[in-house]
Amino acid sequence: MAELVIRLGQDSVKAALQTLVERSRAVLLAGALEAAHAGVAGAIADTDEAGLVDLGTFKRGWQARPTPDGAELYNDAPHAAAIEYGRRPGAAGPPLAPILGWVRRQLVGRSSGGRPPLVEADALRVAHIIRRRIHLRGSPPRFLLRKQKPLVERVFRDAIASL
Repeated sequence: MAELVIRLGQDSVKAALQTLVERSRAVLLAGALEAAHAGVAGAIADTDEAGLVDLGTFKRGWQARPTPDGAELYNDAPHAAAIEYGRRPGAAGPPLAPILGWVRRQLVGRSSGGRPPLVEADALRVAHIIRRRIHLRGSPPRFLLRKQKPLVERVFRDAIASL
């Protein structure tokens, strides 16, 4: 009597493994991007909580993007590194123009601590004082990006749990 056989050999297993790898890669990449977007939301919330919003440039700088092997969470604001890592005492002072703009938006016309309101004529002097203080004392690091790592890792683990 003749034996009837269906063989699943190397070619079948290889094709099945390739399909599985491709599907898994797609799930991993989607999970990485989902995790990076969760990091964006967390970083924005932490930025608000830390009171680091003036014009919103830093807050709007939080973004996520796919990469060939995963995803990235980043901030492309010009001053993002100074906020994340702080400034060492004695390092070159920050640019005066952004500080002057901040003084004009936040301090001119407002009184504080029983003092009379700051007038426009004093804005440049106050901006120089603030810049000098940052130069002499530095500024503390905020580590907002670093703080997102546990959240991003948790969301990524949850996203790929279906594999």
